[in-house]
Amino acid sequence: MEAVANHIYDPNLPLFLVSDASEKALGAMLFQTDSQNQVLSLGFFSKPLTSAQRTYAAVDTELLGIEQAVLHFHFLLDSNSFVVYTDHKPLLTLLNAKHTLINSEDVVYNFYHSSK
Repeated sequence: MEAVANHIYDPNLPLFLVSDASEKALGAMLFQTDSQNQVLSLGFFSKPLTSAQRTYAAVDTELLGIEQAVLHFHFLLDSNSFVVYTDHKPLLTLLNAKHTLINSEDVVYNFYHSSK
């Protein structure tokens, strides 16, 4: 198994955040892709869920994972556009709905600013 090397942030490359949550923990990876579409990892994040957080609905746990990852990597994400990847289908449906009451751009912004 190869070790994953962390790369130095390049302001000229797009940012991507992959987030996932399980019944026990949150995890995320921040990366960029170069001109050959190679993944350049910038950092990793993981955090166990508290006993209270383990009672959250799955969609809330997934949102919490995104929130915590954004907070963890705020020094690179602040003032930059970035793409969030998640595999949680109900969350994708909620954020991509045509007539949703939730603005997907505001979700992370509101989580971020309410947590400061």
